[in-house]
Amino acid sequence: MDKFDLLLVSNVITVLVCTAINKTDIAWIKQGMQQLRDDIQALRDPK
Repeated sequence: MDKFDLLLVSNVITVLVCTAINKTDIAWIKQGMQQLRDDIQALRDPK
């Protein structure tokens, strides 16, 4: 597994945990997903 496979697995786990903790707060989950996307973009395109 390369680091993007590990990143994907950790992202999926994070989403599942976030959903389990608070299923009703959709906006919070979407914000978390946006943060994950930003983090992935930063890893793929280091400054």
